[in-house]
Amino acid sequence: MYAEGHGAAQNYSEAIKWWKKLAEQGAPDSQYNIGNMYFWGTGVEQDYAEAIRRYIKAAEGGIVDAMFDLGTMYYKGEGTEQDYAEAVRWWKKAAELEDDEAQYNLGVMYYDVIGVSKNISKAVEYFRQAAGNGNSNAQSILKTMNKSW
Repeated sequence: MYAEGHGAAQNYSEAIKWWKKLAEQGAPDSQYNIGNMYFWGTGVEQDYAEAIRRYIKAAEGGIVDAMFDLGTMYYKGEGTEQDYAEAVRWWKKAAELEDDEAQYNLGVMYYDVIGVSKNISKAVEYFRQAAGNGNSNAQSILKTMNKSW
């Protein structure tokens, strides 16, 4: 409510205060929300290291968006060394939980040989999963791949 200004004046400090209380009690979604605040520098000084720390706690608590965001941060080298293996590891966790963007990204990694060995069948498998979950980029790639085969 405080973060979005619903029913109260928007107040990021107050939002973080309450999320931290919940996070201390083990609420992974609160860890994710705090991680977002640090990632974007919303209401706090931008701090990628703190965002990663919070995202890891959220991901360990089953928050799929945190898994995806960790993969993206490692892929881009945001707040950490660029680490494709770590990106793949986090995206695989998210993909197992039906995250279509993670599935798509893994397809690209296997197709374009980024941090993994080239494996077209794995790429197609991930593209199919992503397409089945509504990812339009994966759907387009599969159509293009079918035309070239």
